[in-house]
Order: sequence, then structure tokens, then C-alpha cells
Amino acid sequence: FTWQNVWDALVTSCRDCADIAAHYRKTVIMEPRIGEVICSVDSLLRLIEHVTRPNFQANFDTGHFSAQRENVVLALAKLAGKFANVHVSDNDPVDTNHLPIGNGSIDWLEFFRTLKAMDYAGYLGLDLGMSKSIVRDYQKSRERIQSIAAQLKIPMEV
Repeated sequence: FTWQNVWDALVTSCRDCADIAAHYRKTVIMEPRIGEVICSVDSLLRLIEHVTRPNFQANFDTGHFSAQRENVVLALAKLAGKFANVHVSDNDPVDTNHLPIGNGSIDWLEFFRTLKAMDYAGYLGLDLGMSKSIVRDYQKSRERIQSIAAQLKIPMEV
């Protein structure tokens, strides 16, 4: 085992996936996860730089970055122009739970203000963990996002 062998294999396989996807005019997105090779904004940036394919980008996951104890708004700024999708869930960085929007520690107003400043027009995937009140959690999260979007005058389709 060597770290360099692991890294080289990851870069090569991501590059190969991006090359295949390019034939179909698709983008490959990588999502960071705690405890895996790509777990932080900096490891994700490094991978994107090494893969060197314009159709290889990040999936920005607020819950995963928060659980990794990253400043979510700073992570968003660092990945500007390098993400193609966004997963939103709240998080208390003590654990890795995907909480309803507003039930954790993420500054959602600043997050959406930053996303708006970037002119992001892509999708937001609401990515909540299982709970006994999962349907209500999704409804409340959607309502909170819609409220922030209205406050910041961000057009939104549901």
C-alpha cells in the first residue's frame, strides 16, 4: 500500500469516467464524505485539479461539509465554478445526521446569499436522513428554503 498508488488510481478512474461521460455530453460529479479519500473541500479541489476534465465537478453537500467541520459558506466560495449540483441538509457537526433545514448549525441565509451572488441556477437536492417525521421534515425544509429564497428575491421552482 502507498498513498500515491491510491491517489493515482482515483485520479485515473475519475478521468476515465469523465472521458466516457463527455461522449454523452454529461458531467460527472464527486461528493465528499467523511472517512473517505475525498472528505473535505480541499481534497475535492485537489482531485478536480488533478483530473483536469471540465466535465468533472463537485456535488456540493452542505451536510457532509458541516459534518467535516468545514465552514459551509467558505467551502462554497472555495468551490465557486467547480460544482454542478447542490445537496442541502442541516447538520450539527457533532455527528453526521442529515437534519431538516433550520435544525442544525448552518447559516442558511448566508449560504443562499452566497449562492445567489454566484448566479447558481442549478438544482438543490433536499437530502435528509430518515426519521419518524420524514414527510413533515421535508415539508418544513422546503418551506424554510422558500422563505429564505423569497427574502433574498431568489426565483425558485418547486
